[in-house]
Amino acid sequence: MDELLLAAPEKSIARFPIGEPLDPPEIFPGPLPLPTRFNVIEGDDSNNIISTTAANDIVNARGGNDFITGSRGRDIINGDAGFDTVSYARLGGPIRLGATGTVNKGAFGSDQLNGIERIVASQQAGDAIDASNGSGVARIDADLSLNSLSVFDIPGIPNGLRFTVENFEDVVGTNNNDRIIGDRKNNTINGGNGNDIIAGTSGVGAFPGLGQVDSLTGGGGNDRFVLGQGSNLYYNGGGDTDFARITDFTDGADQIFLANGNYALNEDETQLFAINIGDNGAETRDLIARIAYAPSGISSFQKASAVAPLSDALVDPLTATKTFSLSDGQSFGKFTSAVV
Repeated sequence: MDELLLAAPEKSIARFPIGEPLDPPEIFPGPLPLPTRFNVIEGDDSNNIISTTAANDIVNARGGNDFITGSRGRDIINGDAGFDTVSYARLGGPIRLGATGTVNKGAFGSDQLNGIERIVASQQAGDAIDASNGSGVARIDADLSLNSLSVFDIPGIPNGLRFTVENFEDVVGTNNNDRIIGDRKNNTINGGNGNDIIAGTSGVGAFPGLGQVDSLTGGGGNDRFVLGQGSNLYYNGGGDTDFARITDFTDGADQIFLANGNYALNEDETQLFAINIGDNGAETRDLIARIAYAPSGISSFQKASAVAPLSDALVDPLTATKTFSLSDGQSFGKFTSAVV
């Protein structure tokens, strides 16, 4: 027999038997195929703490600031009024949050979130925000360092949508002009099509990017890869252990933004080093980026397969003989110190 599960405010769940299984509700016509049987979990207008089951659930949290624990199964989670959280922190694998509120839990199932303001990903590596299947005109501003995701230009929603997102490492953008910023983790960022602004770290605090290896893919369009601003250079200080891996740079279309300073490139311009001068006048060189190039004049669909893979070998920094300097607003080929 199915069960009606009622959430006691700030407490656990009370269970009551009901009769026939529910039909799939009309509120969810979405892209995920619906199971034919659900448990129903009903909240109230208080601040509820709700745990989903390992079966297929419909959660109606109603009013209040509710905290809902996601688990196995194919669930529909409706937040309603208040500031509502769905947490997958106890799930045993990473999740993939889609543009329309879908959550792919891999082998653990899939959910549809409606009216949820805060999404907490798992404690596993590989949690991703994937906006690639969103509206044809929508764009995102995702800043993992601020736990922030905003979606703009949604038809019928003039002010857009804003979410708090936590524990995510990776982001895939839309086909429009996105801004995507990473955090202190090793991030994988793919802008998709459009003219995107991409950074693997926020640049806030001391030594941004230290200890990180971030993978940055622009996709189609004229993309801007931000590796520094002003006097704040990212990935500087860890030698060759931290750097941005730019996977598909297109000369003549894309740009790399750097802090003011002195730099060196190897012969084929696939490795970029900062030239640092110590207080004693001694010079050291620090790997900032490894760059793979895409041929110009090809479609975005051809771009990924056309990029020559980066060699695992690192050159001796002292053999990088193409040197240049940047100060406020200056450019050198693909590199610029202008403010994004």
